[in-house]
Order: sequence, then structure tokens, then C-alpha cells
Amino acid sequence: MLAQGGRPTVHELAASFRTRRETIYRDLRALQDAGYPIMGDERGRLSRPQLMSPSIPDIRFSPGELDALLVAVAGVGSALPTVDALASATLKLRALRESEPGSSGSSLSEMFDSWACGTKDYRTHEDRIALVIEAILRKQRCGVEYQAPSRSEPQSI
Repeated sequence: MLAQGGRPTVHELAASFRTRRETIYRDLRALQDAGYPIMGDERGRLSRPQLMSPSIPDIRFSPGELDALLVAVAGVGSALPTVDALASATLKLRALRESEPGSSGSSLSEMFDSWACGTKDYRTHEDRIALVIEAILRKQRCGVEYQAPSRSEPQSI
């Protein structure tokens, strides 16, 4: 409704979708968190939501692209610091894949069994990883200090 330029109230949305107003508010906040530019009234209240931009780009993936993304996600596993965001993105990709015309419901990613050996949970190092990624993107040199378990002093690289 919002994408078509409508500006229904939360009460109208709740009645239309046969749900409670609280659910509509939660959904609107989830849409905002997903990047949709939804705004409320002059005080920021979402009682009469609208999109800030009248048009949202229609981004489509081919069935092959969706399969490729799902296979890539399955291969990465839970070792990344952004595992929660990756899980959320996976759900969205699967929903997109299932909504494709002619989709049998099963995708290429379901044909492969993901196996991770020796994975490590990097979530505790999320800040350091973000700094390294930023340095890579800015093509900056990084200094790394590492202490091997067999050494008494750290080495600088």
C-alpha cells in the first residue's frame, strides 16, 4: 500500500491485514530497519506512515542468482561476526526463491550439504574485523601483532 503512494493509518492497515495495531507498528519498524525510507508525521509517529520516496527500485534476482547466493550462504556457515544478519538475509533469499514463478520450492542450495570443519566464532572480534575491512576498502596498510603459543614475545608484521 505504501509503495503505491497510499497513506493509510495504522488502524486501516490493521483492519486490512486483520491484525493488531502493535503488529503493524512492529512491521513498520522492521521495514525501516530493512532500509525502507518510511516516515511518520511531523513528530515522527508512525500512526500515518508513508514512504519518503514515491518509488522503490524493483530489484529482481534470477532463479540462478538466488541459487548462487543461497549456495554461497550455505558455504560460509556461522563463523562470521554477522551471523545473525546472514541468517535473516538467508530467510529473505529463500522466500524470494519460493515466490519465483515455476519454483518447485527446492533450490540448488538444498542439494548441497554444508559441512564446516574447525570453524571459529569471530563475533567477539567484530570490532577488529570491521577495522581491517575498512582498511582494506581504503587500501591502507595494516600493522598486525601476533603471539604464537610457542613464543614468549609477540611478533609484528
